[in-house]
Amino acid sequence: WSPPQEVAQLGGEKCIDFIRSALKAGAANTRMTLFLLGDGEAGKTSVFRALKSASSTTKRLREDMRTVGIDMEEWLPETAGAAGKALGSGGALSFRVLDLAGQAVYEMTHQFFLLQRAVYMLVWRAF
Repeated sequence: WSPPQEVAQLGGEKCIDFIRSALKAGAANTRMTLFLLGDGEAGKTSVFRALKSASSTTKRLREDMRTVGIDMEEWLPETAGAAGKALGSGGALSFRVLDLAGQAVYEMTHQFFLLQRAVYMLVWRAF
C-alpha cells in the first residue's frame, strides 16, 4: 500500500492513518488508464495489439490504419495467476487504453489527455 502524493505531503502520521484505513475498509483499484506514447511509427498500436493477442503477435499495420490523433479502447486482460489473486474478489482488472498518435503535428495535444495516476508505456524503435 502506498498513500497518494497529496496524503504523503501531509507527513508520516497521516500516511500511517491512510494505510490503516485502507487496510480496514479499502478496496483494490481494478480500473486503470494506460497511455501508449512514442514517436510516429514506433509501434505503439502494434505492441498493444500483441498484448491483446493470444499468440502475443500482430500483423504489420498498413499506412491507412495508423493512429490519427488518439485511439481509445477498453481492455480487460486475462488476470490468471498472481495478478488475479491480488485482485481478490474486487473483480477483473480493466484498462482504459489511450493510444496517442506520435506524429509531430499531434504532440501539442497530448498534454490535454495525460493524467497523474496512470500507467505509461513508452514505445520506441530500436535500430
